[in-house]
Amino acid sequence: MLLVQLLDATKWKTGMALSEQLRLLVQEVIAVDYREDLKELLALYHPDLVLLLGNGSGISHADVLALREWPRSVWWLDDDGLERPHPAGGDAKLAATQRLEFCSAYEELGAASSEMIVYPVDPDIYQPLPMKEEERADYLLLDDATPARLRWLQAMRRKHPRAKWLAGGKGWPLESVPAAADPQSRARLLNRARAVIRWSWSGTLLYEAAACGTVPFLKTLAAEPALPDPIGGCVRFRTMTGLARKLDAFERLSSDEKRAASSRMLKASRFDYSHVPVLLQLLTTAFK
Repeated sequence: MLLVQLLDATKWKTGMALSEQLRLLVQEVIAVDYREDLKELLALYHPDLVLLLGNGSGISHADVLALREWPRSVWWLDDDGLERPHPAGGDAKLAATQRLEFCSAYEELGAASSEMIVYPVDPDIYQPLPMKEEERADYLLLDDATPARLRWLQAMRRKHPRAKWLAGGKGWPLESVPAAADPQSRARLLNRARAVIRWSWSGTLLYEAAACGTVPFLKTLAAEPALPDPIGGCVRFRTMTGLARKLDAFERLSSDEKRAASSRMLKASRFDYSHVPVLLQLLTTAFK
């Protein structure tokens, strides 16, 4: 396997960890940083699989053509924070994306197939951390406020007056927390809350929250079934009414049951979202 890194400097540990774990699963991994020499590397090594990590800014036209012609190639895109699909996703046979809603777009761009496969998080950073009691909250809201969300929050605060809320977005009448500028700050922020709420799907947030033992409430896509059990792990909702219903169910849990929900997230982080199962998913998909 040829592993080519195009990740930005803040994610160098991600690339290192992936290459180390891949060596446990395949016979040989040749890991290199991209230096506009992909065409030459393919001719030299003839890998069974070429895997590119990151986004394709700066890749040469000759290398794009060589990649498109290679029989088995994967571009594992770092696109969770992008507003639209990255054009490079159409240059490989398989586009592995952090965003489920981008899959069809990558296939339209030219990829033979596309699947959501999220980067595993660094367990040395994302883990349960000790927090002072005054820092703790029940719920962390990560998105900006909208009129509908403000009405929902007002109803929830009337219904659950003892719940403590934090705002990670703008426009909320709540204690505001600064945006997390680095992974360490983000892990600390997620550790402050028992549950985190986001009005969009994010596999990255799911993995980060799980590793911290924080229960994520995430808006599901239309193609995904809503999960009926609000304490089995990630809580998925479709509408504001559905979110209210599932938060009500979460509030009815005892302290022990909420701790059990947190423990289930930690277990999922170790056994379902860690490097080996994620990489096995990637390899299985690539070699279909």
